[in-house]
This record gives sequence, C-alpha cells and structure tokens, in this order.
Amino acid sequence: MNVPNFFTFLRVILTVVLLIMYALGFSILVLLYIFIIAALTDFLDGFTARWLKQETLFGARFDILADRFLWVVFGLLLIFGYPDASYYNIYDFVFIFSREIICGLFLAFHLLVLRKTSFIPYVRYTGKFNTVIQGIAIPAMILSESFTFFSFYQPLVILCALFGFFNSFYYIFDLSFYKKLKKSKFVKYYDFVNPIAPAAYHENY
Repeated sequence: MNVPNFFTFLRVILTVVLLIMYALGFSILVLLYIFIIAALTDFLDGFTARWLKQETLFGARFDILADRFLWVVFGLLLIFGYPDASYYNIYDFVFIFSREIICGLFLAFHLLVLRKTSFIPYVRYTGKFNTVIQGIAIPAMILSESFTFFSFYQPLVILCALFGFFNSFYYIFDLSFYKKLKKSKFVKYYDFVNPIAPAAYHENY
C-alpha cells in the first residue's frame, strides 16, 4: 500500500458507497457529488505516482480495474436507477458509454470464449482524453435537468461516441495483436497516431 494505491482503493470504496446510497434512496445529485470525488481520485493516484516515483505494475492494473468498476457502476445506476429523470435519453447513454459497452463485450468474449486471462492493455493518450470528456459530459447532462446552462453537454456526447469507437479499436487491437507486431513498421505508425501514455508497467506487458 502506497499513496497512489490508497487513492485507487478509495475510488473502489466510493463506488461501493454509490451503490449503498442508491439503495438508501438518495437523489441522483447526491450520487453525482460522490462520483465527482471518486473521479478526482483518478487524477490524484496518477499524479502522486509520478510525483513520488511510486509507479508499479500492480498500481497501474489496479487503477484500470478501479476505473472500470466506477464507470460501469455509475453508468448502470444512471440508466436503470433513475429512468424517469428528465435528462434520461438512452441514446445519450449509449454514446457516452460507447467505449465501455464495446470493450466490455469484447472483454467478455476474450475471457469466456478465447479463454485468455490477459486483459490489461496499454494506456493511450486518447483514452485519457476520452475519460476527461466523459467526466464533463455526465455531470453536465445530469445538471442540465436543473440548469439550462449545462445543456452544452450534447456536443460532448458526440465526442464521447467518436473517441469511444476509436479507443475501442485500439483496446481490441492491443489485446489481440499488438504484442506480436511490436517490431513491425505498421506498429510504429499505429503508435504515432495514438501514443502510449507513460506508465511503469509498459515494460512488463
């Protein structure tokens, strides 16, 4: 346990808190505030890992799993937990969570059908940007129910869809082919289009 892993673990705890608060009947706005705090821990764990030079293979993998746990749980709560809210639009949800939907389906196929247990791909810069857009679009979408100013989230939904499909391609390719094609010229240009973000575990992939 180090400082960055503490923030990652806190994100898991806050995700469980989201489920408990939903079960207790709290409003979507209260859950949104908890989600925002949990999302900030994603920045804090990466920042402290680099600042304190505490980047580890375990921490990198734990971070990805904690992220997916938070986003999937909160996404399911938004879709199925508050279907009568005025912001509710199934198409917006599909576009915003397009990366999670596509990658989740592929991951299930990867683990259950292909029987492959390696499911932690490289972290790429567009994936980080995708997460930032989602982190703005979701709160703005919910707050647009009460404040018209936040209606600007709609163009962000389209961006989420575009980057979601783009990042899903890279996720699937990285898991399926990247390791075998590392030395090819194609991978050189492939990485140039969407660079790998620096992290300690890349050398251990």
